[in-house]
Amino acid sequence: MPCEITDPLVEKVLSLPEEELLDISEIKTVGVQQKKGKNIFEAERCEHCGELTFVNKLRLTTEGKLVCIPCSGYGD
Repeated sequence: MPCEITDPLVEKVLSLPEEELLDISEIKTVGVQQKKGKNIFEAERCEHCGELTFVNKLRLTTEGKLVCIPCSGYGD
């Protein structure tokens, strides 16, 4: 994007008082409980192509292998 468009917008944001830009309040602590099963951020390699894949996106084949969605043939 040309500077003629972005510069005025950046200047406007930089010149705003903190009260208009930020919502400053007390820090709140929220407890997060882990759900049953594997952590969705865990990753394993597809046993067919080797692609690193989040475990919640792996599919179990009839041969008992964990494969990524494209290798599983889902949607074919």
